[in-house]
Amino acid sequence: GDEKRDFYLEGFWRHVTMIGNTSECRLDWDFHFLFLILHISHHMRREGVGFRQFYDLAVLIHSAESVLDWDRIQTEADSLDMRPFVSNCLAFCERWFGIAPPIPTELLDEDFFAAATETVFRNGVFGFNNEEHELYDVEKLRRSSALPLPILKLRAGIGLVFPSYKTLARVPKYEFLRGRPYLLPIAWLYRVIIALGQKNNRGRKLLKSTIAATDEAVSARQNMLSRWGL
Repeated sequence: GDEKRDFYLEGFWRHVTMIGNTSECRLDWDFHFLFLILHISHHMRREGVGFRQFYDLAVLIHSAESVLDWDRIQTEADSLDMRPFVSNCLAFCERWFGIAPPIPTELLDEDFFAAATETVFRNGVFGFNNEEHELYDVEKLRRSSALPLPILKLRAGIGLVFPSYKTLARVPKYEFLRGRPYLLPIAWLYRVIIALGQKNNRGRKLLKSTIAATDEAVSARQNMLSRWGL
């Protein structure tokens, strides 16, 4: 699952190749392709995905198809449990941009194609107009727990207000935490002060949306992600 994909991306240095006899290097094309796929899946699960991410994928296929090893890509996608998602991404690129899939893809269900197309284009160029990402934390918990929705919302809300040391330490403005987990309560207090002092604080809005989440909305999000192959 997510752990395998994180390990794959963190080991990007294994996919760096040298350019001729120079000191320059670049990412392997096959890894570059799968990186874009994983990037799209990350945004689809979280911030929201827009038209631009798929356009980047179409451009890569069009410009580098001759140097991409599609057998290797399929094998890597299988190992990352991403084969259905890869197939769907390629099928959408064919429908939207006329890019012929270089590997076999499943026939898209027309209802799914229409709904997904409407969502991606409504989300804007980069996906920033998406509001469904506000259900991410609740939906993620539901995938791993059979607890009632009110309890899942409570757990998600606590996680938003009091993020873990690992989560906050990756954020630049909390770099004072790195190597000092005992300062975590100070970071939490700092977050609360910021949230209260900003009129349109994103974290406060996210917390409100989490509390207001309904079974129908969470189920609809799960269903759409499932149809994408995620």
